[in-house]
Amino acid sequence: MATNSLFSSDIDEKTWVDYIKKMATELKNEVNDVPVCVFHVPKSLSSARPEAFVPQLIALGPYHHFRPELYAMERYKIATANKALERYNYNKEVEELVNQLKDQAPRIRATYHKYVDVKDETLAWIMAIDSLFFLQFLHTYSENESTNFLHPSSGNHLVRSAGHKLTKDGIVRDLLMLENQVPVLALKMLLCSVTCSTSKPTPSANDEDLASLFMSFSKALLPMTLQSHASEIKDVMALQTHLLGFMYDLLVPEEKIIVTCEKSSSVLQIKGDEEPKKDTFFIKTYKGVVRTFLKLISLLIKPLKWILGLLKKLSKLNLPNFLGPLKGPLQLILGLADIGSWCSPASESDDGSPPPIIMIPSVTELYNAGVKFKGIKGGVSARNIKLEKKMNHAAIFYLPHIKLGVNSEVLMRNLVAYEAMTKSNYLIFTRYTELMRAIIDTEEDVKLLRDSKIIESDLLDDEIAHLFNGMAKSIGPTETPELDKVIKEVNRFYDNTRSVRAYRAMRKYVYSSWKIFTLMATLFVLMLMGLQTFCTVYSCPRILHTGS
Repeated sequence: MATNSLFSSDIDEKTWVDYIKKMATELKNEVNDVPVCVFHVPKSLSSARPEAFVPQLIALGPYHHFRPELYAMERYKIATANKALERYNYNKEVEELVNQLKDQAPRIRATYHKYVDVKDETLAWIMAIDSLFFLQFLHTYSENESTNFLHPSSGNHLVRSAGHKLTKDGIVRDLLMLENQVPVLALKMLLCSVTCSTSKPTPSANDEDLASLFMSFSKALLPMTLQSHASEIKDVMALQTHLLGFMYDLLVPEEKIIVTCEKSSSVLQIKGDEEPKKDTFFIKTYKGVVRTFLKLISLLIKPLKWILGLLKKLSKLNLPNFLGPLKGPLQLILGLADIGSWCSPASESDDGSPPPIIMIPSVTELYNAGVKFKGIKGGVSARNIKLEKKMNHAAIFYLPHIKLGVNSEVLMRNLVAYEAMTKSNYLIFTRYTELMRAIIDTEEDVKLLRDSKIIESDLLDDEIAHLFNGMAKSIGPTETPELDKVIKEVNRFYDNTRSVRAYRAMRKYVYSSWKIFTLMATLFVLMLMGLQTFCTVYSCPRILHTGS
């Protein structure tokens, strides 16, 4: 008799029991003083573009190390790791270095968010080879030698002289991915083991060397100009994260967050949601007239609908010969009714689509309303994103200067993922990407930001627009009071410009008057129909002639 066993042919009960015993032992001896820093990106963040979070050439660490499609680069990694040992004058066997890391395997394992189900020796070999490769790549990248060790002598078909640039960019993108990070803890352990065999450096010396490598790489890859001092770099290294975390802390300096009593909304309102502060005499008078007619329409709307329904039925019937002249006026009335319904402004939620995360005018709309743009050097912070109002209904919108390249999208997406996993309350970089997505709609918006020295890039305008517009598909709404305040100020300034107020007034009061015009036209045509019918029966020309 067939049984519905919990265990498949690939796993039996004894194997399962052994696995649970092993996990229970490891959890009992789990290290709690090491912070988790290498996170597994949830699908809610990676589903929009999975290839931006999964390495395509080089796997660093245990998460993707055993993927078959990446195994072809293992020989290349080992060759690069040997060059790193030569750089550090390490003459001992690699097994000795692996044994030292093996003793620290529980601490290395604790830095990973997802459980690393490999033996300590396997983990030690992975971290030894990958850490050495990582350090050698950073050294050669900072020395502008990255194309030199991408030499065909490695024997890998992916590394050819014609594909140096392509391969280099692919490796750089893999190094920027959150799931592919090498913990600083493992790097410090390896540096201590390697350098202590040839000299007696202090731990601070290794930290400074590592910080220097990270800083050189970050300056070349970060999209914004850095203004960090040596003391700030040491503080960043003390956080014990990884290269991506180092870059995030440089890009988003910590600030004192002022919490106000005003409740901020995750979805900001766009132009037209606020009433103009003052109305002219004409608008006030027009409002009164419109209200009066609207009240009249509310009284007549039901009988008018009944009349229009009756007219539609009459238009479909074969009318007698003496009522034939009515067919033309009937079509005219129904046409006017259709025009009225077509011209009525529909609500923004009629299509059922959810509102954007941030609703703000585009760059082109703001520019036409008198807003100029100016770039600021520095990271993503509230002080670098601000609106400065000028005289004569003008303003300057300050945004961080950003330099975009072929690797920028991968970096920005992984910075957003890292922020989401580590910063639960203040997601300012995520909010910044949402703001850029909201103000960039077309290539013309990108061109204006280029001319304002906010965006610098070799990418095409449509590629940049696509980059930012794609970011919003993988992130949800966030709350950053200071940045939200700036966005509201921009909306308020835009709403209060004369051209926008005039357009809003016309849209709100003139377009809504089509119902009134439709009613008046319908009554007028009905009156003409009555007159035509009367004249058809009683011969109006003869009556008028007799009367004269």
